Amino acid sequence: RIGAPPPPPPIGAPPPPPSIGAPPPPPPMGAPPPPPMPPQANSGVPSSAPPGNTLRRKPLSILNWEEVPVFKAGSTVWGENGASSSLQKFAPNLQINPQDLESRFARPETKRREAVVEKAKVKRVSLLDPKRAIFIGFVMNKIRVVLQGKELREALFEVDDDILTPETLRMVMGIIPTREEVRVLNEFRGDEALLDRPEQLLRSIAHVQRLEARLQAMIFRAHLTQDLDIQYLKPVDDLKRGCIKLRESAEFQALMQVVLNVGNELNAGTNKGKAVGFKVSSLVKLSELKAADNQTTLLHYIVEVIHANAAPIIDGVLELLPHISAAARVEIEELRLKDDEIVKGLAQVDNELMLVAEADEKEKDLRKSVEADHGAPHPPAAEEDQFGDVLTNFYMWASERHEEFTNDFKDAQKLFLDLCAFLGEDSISEPRQLFEPLANFLVRLDGINNALLADAAKRRVQKKVSAPQLPQAASKKAQRFQKTRSAPLGSLGNDSAPGSGGAARGSSRDKVASNHQQFVSVMEKSSKLR
Repeated sequence: RIGAPPPPPPIGAPPPPPSIGAPPPPPPMGAPPPPPMPPQANSGVPSSAPPGNTLRRKPLSILNWEEVPVFKAGSTVWGENGASSSLQKFAPNLQINPQDLESRFARPETKRREAVVEKAKVKRVSLLDPKRAIFIGFVMNKIRVVLQGKELREALFEVDDDILTPETLRMVMGIIPTREEVRVLNEFRGDEALLDRPEQLLRSIAHVQRLEARLQAMIFRAHLTQDLDIQYLKPVDDLKRGCIKLRESAEFQALMQVVLNVGNELNAGTNKGKAVGFKVSSLVKLSELKAADNQTTLLHYIVEVIHANAAPIIDGVLELLPHISAAARVEIEELRLKDDEIVKGLAQVDNELMLVAEADEKEKDLRKSVEADHGAPHPPAAEEDQFGDVLTNFYMWASERHEEFTNDFKDAQKLFLDLCAFLGEDSISEPRQLFEPLANFLVRLDGINNALLADAAKRRVQKKVSAPQLPQAASKKAQRFQKTRSAPLGSLGNDSAPGSGGAARGSSRDKVASNHQQFVSVMEKSSKLR
């Protein structure tokens, strides 16, 4: 049968021969073990050679050498009395540390390419209205660059001016969570990390005390710090300086008198003549009244009169132009509104500081009660809110500067009213009404004055060019003739070089005298021909 064992041999029959390659049969039970194999012939290799089959914990780098066959090693340095014996003399106890060898020559492990397992996308939890969430995300992208990696809540507590600019604060004002949004966010009991980014942002700032009032105070502080000097104090200084310069200018008063005299002379015999004064706005009309040539105006004539009689008047008046132009841009009503804004803003900051102080007192009482009940200090807040300290310093600084602004503004208004009364302008209430026409007049006066000065300089150049002059050659010839006639003949030879002989001097004098006689005769003939 297939798969059945072969039948046993008959009793007394010899065992079958073993198959090729099969191991010898085990000895019968109780038989002695076979004798050991006889030793091979000596190959001449020291028996102390390391076996080289040490088990390794790590695969090592292989030294790819060429081995000496065992049957040839006995007659080489590797045989007896060779390298092994020499080593025994110098280092009989040489040991090789396999662990050290492994650490230094272990093969670098080949990194198996792990199968890329695509992480399942975490589903974010959205609690806000979709349109509202989109708007908050847009604001977050805007302020992310400004925050420079800092959290918005942290920046609000630090009152960081470099980050929280007025523009940034106004954007944050637009995403303040409503009461309903705060309620929805507080009712969420899941993992906060699963919330969508807009929800996480609103949740982080929802519990900042009086967030809207805090932001309004911070916006007021940022604006006032930046704009106090430029938009508040500078306009007041410009108005004061313009009023003082114009009131104290003797040149301007002299110009006004010249205009009055010319105007009365022009209006003589009419109901406009014999005027005792005129409004400042009338100065602009001087450049509108054309002369008979239809090119120049009455202002041209007045400038010519002043140049002919008292030229420094114009220079002194034109020095007022920058001060008058600056004062013309000042609006008193606008400054009053800005003053009201400062008063309201400081009152709001003062109110917030009082609320912060009350909150600090409650926090202190809470800590004392916790320490009394549990015998351990109450842990401080994780984040230190610096709003109170920063706004307190600002309030003190702003109050001092506001007092300075208020005093200067009162002085400026008084100076302006006094100047209007001095110029006979009782109906003017704004600096623009007085200084703007005056600035326009000074601009036109400056243009006409420059044109007249340029024409005068051009005429001087033309007069110098048109003056009669003798030709240069004729002038030199006449000078030589006059010198020759006035000099005695004996002195004409004194120009000879010193040390020359008497004959040379005599011939030189004769030559000069002959030339002189010829020149005189030519000039006499020329005069007769004339």
